[in-house]
Amino acid sequence: MKYIQFFLVCLVCAFCSCDSLTTTLDTDDEEFFAQRMVIGSIIDVNTDVIWFFVGENRSFLEEGRFEDFNLSGASITIEKDSSGEIIDFVNGDEFPEERAENYRYILDEAEANFVEAGSYTFSVGHPDYPESETSLTIPEKGQIENVEFDFEAGIDLNGDEISSLTFDILDQPGPDFYELQVLIDGRQVAIETFDPSGSKGNNFSNLLFRDDSFDGQRKRIEVNFNRFFWNPSESETIALNWISVNEGYFLLSKSVQRQSETIDNPFSSAVQINGNVNDALGVIGFRNSNVFEITP
Repeated sequence: MKYIQFFLVCLVCAFCSCDSLTTTLDTDDEEFFAQRMVIGSIIDVNTDVIWFFVGENRSFLEEGRFEDFNLSGASITIEKDSSGEIIDFVNGDEFPEERAENYRYILDEAEANFVEAGSYTFSVGHPDYPESETSLTIPEKGQIENVEFDFEAGIDLNGDEISSLTFDILDQPGPDFYELQVLIDGRQVAIETFDPSGSKGNNFSNLLFRDDSFDGQRKRIEVNFNRFFWNPSESETIALNWISVNEGYFLLSKSVQRQSETIDNPFSSAVQINGNVNDALGVIGFRNSNVFEITP
């Protein structure tokens, strides 16, 4: 069995770190290793900086530092399909020193609303590889309502005292994917749920949701966290960051979480990454956040 070592990178706000993500792509038995371009980006709506990683894959026997497989001289363009507006990374920076992502584009004031819900075409080229052109859609901002807080919500399976947040998801028809982050006075807290639609991803403090079981319906969700994080005499606000994400982001987060669980297991199988770009390996993910604050 041949494996390709497959590199993906994300933005700080995507997975709460700027570390690179390394995992493994399983290929067919007959397929020989083929050098491919690798693309990675996590893009937030209303961001002022877009980061991209452009590199090449390596075989599982090949050694070297992560940055040894960066590709310099790549061309990156993003077209907003609704307006035809284009940003071109030729006018951006190659930026390999401080982050795993080796390309960045800083949006100016005139481009402040460039990234929003809608369809975009991503073109990535390099002299050594075929051009990758992919059309993807940034999801609309998700909605929740009727948020309720219960300070004394019982105990969890470990016997720890918990508080809970309950809210309604207003889901739209069609496949939708979400991530929930809870912050108390600006500090992120780890949340859990017994609802089968929720699961853990790469950021273990957050929860991921997909709407397979409630497509286009109102869905009541309860999440909980350790009561220690909420101090009634000091804490003032609880913020629910309800983030609409695309399928590429959702599957990447799940895959990296599975890969992290196999690091110390010599008997584990390769983790499959579901790419969403054409003529290359990689994932372009999107996050569209809607923050709801409550004061219990």
